[in-house]
Amino acid sequence: MVENNNSGGKIKANEEQITETLSSIQWDAKAGDTLLVPSGPSGNHLFVVLFDPQVPIDTSFGKKLHLAQVNFTSVRQGMIHDTSCIIESGEHEFISHKSYVNYRGLRYEEYGPIKRGVENGRLCLHTPVGYGLLCRIREGALISGKTPSYIKYEIQKLLDSLNINKSA
Repeated sequence: MVENNNSGGKIKANEEQITETLSSIQWDAKAGDTLLVPSGPSGNHLFVVLFDPQVPIDTSFGKKLHLAQVNFTSVRQGMIHDTSCIIESGEHEFISHKSYVNYRGLRYEEYGPIKRGVENGRLCLHTPVGYGLLCRIREGALISGKTPSYIKYEIQKLLDSLNINKSA
């Protein structure tokens, strides 16, 4: 039996329920989480969270929690790219082409605005990377000539404080 009497009301109620569900998303970042971040006309880039939110060792960043994140960029024939960490198609379900970790674009940002972006739907969560890939990405950040030195310092100190080896 099809109900036509109040279908507009049911649709509106359904939309309100979806909106309420989306606005109640709670996200607590952890190492290996991935985010789809809008990035201009090319669409979304996949960013990987390198560590759980941390208070920076370098106090010039302040005492608020920060996230270190890097993105994957497709390798283009004939284009120079960072070879510190190459990701093959299929190593993560979002990666459909041979890609590299873009350490030049590594972000070390306050956690609060990123958390709010996920919770309000501006940023979308994706499948986390596996531990082995996460370790390769971290190691690549330390060896890449594109990673800013202050970020290398933060990464090395975090690895030391967490007693994490450079590779798994």
